[in-house]
Amino acid sequence: MRAYGESVFTLTPTRHSMTTDSGTVLYVGLQRYVVALDAATGVRRWSTELPGTSLFTGFVTIHLDGAHVFAAAGGEITCLDAATGTVQWHNALEGYGFGFATLATGADAAGSTTTATEASAAAASYVTDAAAAAAAGGIAAAL
Repeated sequence: MRAYGESVFTLTPTRHSMTTDSGTVLYVGLQRYVVALDAATGVRRWSTELPGTSLFTGFVTIHLDGAHVFAAAGGEITCLDAATGTVQWHNALEGYGFGFATLATGADAAGSTTTATEASAAAASYVTDAAAAAAAGGIAAAL
C-alpha cells in the first residue's frame, strides 16, 4: 500500500535525435517545451513553449519526421520546424480530451508515403473541415 501522496509512477522526458550538417541534434520534450540540444556539447540550439498548454501539462510526446518535430501535450498537437523550433501549425484536438498521445507518420491507406509537408497541409485542412462540421452539428459530423 502506498502512502498518501506517494508517486505511482515517474515520467521520463521523450528524446529524439537527427543528424544535420552541423552535427546531431537531440530533441527533448518536457514541461510544455520542446528543446533542441547539440548532442555532442549539450548546448541549447532552440527552445519552444508549446501553444495552448497549461502549467499542468508536464509530459510532452514528440516525434521527429524529417524537417518537422511533432509535439503532443495536454490533448493538443503542434508541428515545429526541426531546424528553428518555429511553430508551423497547432491543433487543439477539441473534443478528444487529455492524456498521453501516440504519434506516427508514414504511408497512407493506399500505400503511398506522405511527407511531413503533405501531412502538415492535410492536418491544417482537417482542422478547417472539422471546425465547419462541428459548427453544423457537433464533432461527430466531422468523423
